[in-house]
Amino acid sequence: MFFELETGDIFSCYSPQFIPRFISLITFSLLAPKTLKYGPGHVATVVDYAGKKMWAESTTLTSHECVITGRKNPKGCQLHSPLTRITDYEEQNGSVHLYRLTPINSFRREERYTYSSIITDHFIDNAVDYDTGGALLSGTRIVSKLTRLLPSDAISSVFCSELIAACLMRVGAMNRTNPTRYNPSTLLRTLVRTGVYEYMGEVKNIHGTLTLVP
Repeated sequence: MFFELETGDIFSCYSPQFIPRFISLITFSLLAPKTLKYGPGHVATVVDYAGKKMWAESTTLTSHECVITGRKNPKGCQLHSPLTRITDYEEQNGSVHLYRLTPINSFRREERYTYSSIITDHFIDNAVDYDTGGALLSGTRIVSKLTRLLPSDAISSVFCSELIAACLMRVGAMNRTNPTRYNPSTLLRTLVRTGVYEYMGEVKNIHGTLTLVP
């Protein structure tokens, strides 16, 4: 069905590439919500930029030019067209699923502005790098314990889920804690279990139009 993206939407991405597949497998949980037993290998989010809803992420796995910085093959925080990135996943036999803020938690206008501007002005404008180490160790018990000792404001590089967690904490949609503790699976499981987000369906590119398949 046709739908419109909303600021704060989270894309849950599955890919056969090594790093995201490794993350998905290592974070498997039988106790997770139904749609998240196999967690995603990557997450991205929707922000407002130049009057459009855009796909924001921290990654190394794209060859497209960042809309804001103009860098091609960027490494780290970047902005793209949602249609372009969803097509990327489909072409590699992956899939993209959508999670959305529940009605009571929907962003107000000022929250939409704050969430978007933090990502675009701080993380992307400043070319904050991708946390490769965090990606490879995502979900391990060692990392979960060690990150409790790290200052949460010392972010010189960010993993994809860390970017989203930090910004959700800033607008009050998550309790304050160290955002490095979250991998893609634990982030979405926490948001669904606490009733902040809900599963909407799979997003597909059908004849050049984003379509939601419940």
